[in-house]
Amino acid sequence: IQEPQLIKLDQPGPLTLAMYQFLTEMQETKKGVVTPKELFAQVCKKAIRFKGYQQQDSHELLRYLLDGMRAEE
Repeated sequence: IQEPQLIKLDQPGPLTLAMYQFLTEMQETKKGVVTPKELFAQVCKKAIRFKGYQQQDSHELLRYLLDGMRAEE
């Protein structure tokens, strides 16, 4: 019989954790409305250009989000 192997993973970074919480809230919400405040706050910490709530390119926001999460790996 083979012994089970334990793998220790590092804690996720703040952006990755905010994304996880947002996706979990989307899946579990019964209201139908989800506000990504914490996720947006974490993106703004990585890319200051998104602060201020001016209109931005959604493709650019997604790129910063994914690049930021990859950097936290």
